[in-house]
Amino acid sequence: MRVRVRLPDLVLGQRVEELVFALKAPLLGWREAAGGLPRLGKLARLALFMPRSPYGPMARRGRLLLMARSLEGGASPEAYFQQLLSEVRFNLSQDAEAVDQLLTVMLTGVIALGIVASLGFYGPLSLVVMVLVGVGAMLTIPRAYYPTIDDADLMGLALAVGVGIAAARLVDGYLALALSMLVYGSLKAPSLIHDVRLVAGLPTRVVASFNEVLTRPNPTPIRDLSPIEAGLMRLWGEARRIGAPAFVGFANELVLEYINTVRGALNLALAYGALTIGVGGALGAGLMGYIAGLIHQSLTTQAPLAVPFISNLPQGAFYSAVGSGVAGGMVMMDWRLGSLIGGALGLAAWLTLHALLTA
Repeated sequence: MRVRVRLPDLVLGQRVEELVFALKAPLLGWREAAGGLPRLGKLARLALFMPRSPYGPMARRGRLLLMARSLEGGASPEAYFQQLLSEVRFNLSQDAEAVDQLLTVMLTGVIALGIVASLGFYGPLSLVVMVLVGVGAMLTIPRAYYPTIDDADLMGLALAVGVGIAAARLVDGYLALALSMLVYGSLKAPSLIHDVRLVAGLPTRVVASFNEVLTRPNPTPIRDLSPIEAGLMRLWGEARRIGAPAFVGFANELVLEYINTVRGALNLALAYGALTIGVGGALGAGLMGYIAGLIHQSLTTQAPLAVPFISNLPQGAFYSAVGSGVAGGMVMMDWRLGSLIGGALGLAAWLTLHALLTA
């Protein structure tokens, strides 16, 4: 069994239609170019009745159409395309800024939740919210691969449940949670490595395929290896069908702008995900060190240890470590990496604090 999961791309996925429109409009006209495009096709019918200086959300979404309408018949195809390209470039830069801002908000939220959990307040709830933050990040980042559900998922879930039940009965629930996540993430590691390679090779594959339209009589078409490539298949097909070198060059300019924006968003996700994991690990490690210092001071001075004061801190450090690992892994990739990193950080926290977690 192998099922591909197509997650929605809420930010950059909508721009592929604009790339196709910007390529076809200088050749066919703006109304014909919008035909067959679901979102822009609907807006094109409205644009017929819009004033030339409209306002409001609908007008902002259809600004590319309105620009094309104003340029129709008054500019050469090259000048027409360059004007549309400048608008596409502006929209892509706005999307990149939106991804950056959303990731900043998510990182700030995870840090705040980690601090709350580390202080011993609402640890389980903070962990759940951190997981939801990771889900939000997955819907924000461009989808450069298809996550898959296969036999390894079923085997991993069954083994994780079995290990978790055994650990909960023999030791405690904290170890059960960490080991369950680590077992599932480890079994999914091969597919995770495969998808990491797909993501790393995406820019080269896409650019090479578009370049071959100009340089080879039988160019290699784009394959449906990711939602991004699936979306660009129509642009590649239009460039191949038109065939004129100038218009194929237009398609190459458009896809370079788009791929560079996608690559920038993926690099941001890696940086923010690593920072999320680092901050959570630092909070957990710092708290562990603080608790260890209190215990050492109590042993060396023979002063009584303020157990009520630290009673919730070990649990808080554990939840902070697990939650930041899960959220950071989901920002960087998806739930598989989140489970692997969250389980590893949770196991490290348990090994350090297991004597205090159930005290």
